Amino acid sequence: MQPEKLYPVALVVHPNTEARALVVRALRDAGFQAVGVAGFEAAKHILGLEPIDVLVTDARLGDFHGLHLVLLARTTSPRVFAVVVSSHHDALLERDVEHAGGTLLVAESAESIVAGLSRRIASPGASGPFLN
Repeated sequence: MQPEKLYPVALVVHPNTEARALVVRALRDAGFQAVGVAGFEAAKHILGLEPIDVLVTDARLGDFHGLHLVLLARTTSPRVFAVVVSSHHDALLERDVEHAGGTLLVAESAESIVAGLSRRIASPGASGPFLN
């Protein structure tokens, strides 16, 4: 049995270093223990270490997709608050992400990712162990 966490854990997966750093910094400022990685393999490794509370992943991760990470995260953290970020709206992707229990966030910049996350985490319909 793992000890009780003091802070909710967030994993940010984004290939752009500056965007990733901005989102990680915003989550840390909001009280999360946040870490950022560039790609799927590093994220997969972290997901194998401990359960997480929040996953923010870019839709495109080389040969893999952010949706793969949502499904993987749910195996160890069934209540993970998962957000897949895409630069454009895709109805099929949105359906698949929602079916996996996540949310699609359409954002073209790191700032819009942070703004979208802020709205979702603060929204009354949001759920998760850290949001209640």
